[in-house]
Amino acid sequence: MVLVFSQGKWLNLALPHVIDRLWSKDHIHIYAAVMQKYIEKGFSQEKSSQLGEAYVYKMLCPGLKYDRTTEMEIQSLEEKA
Repeated sequence: MVLVFSQGKWLNLALPHVIDRLWSKDHIHIYAAVMQKYIEKGFSQEKSSQLGEAYVYKMLCPGLKYDRTTEMEIQSLEEKA
């Protein structure tokens, strides 16, 4: 679990069942913040978790590409950041 402050309150978000050894504490917090942003946008918890992981892996692996829909969803978050 990781704490994220959102909309005036602290939320305890679940982490992926397996966390890649490449993830630092910063990556974990980025994952949680991104996940919460997608939840706020109306995505399900599961989809938000998937997009949070994809976002972190794109940071870790420059040039990594996902399917068109996922890329558009990631880009939509970055445009409003």
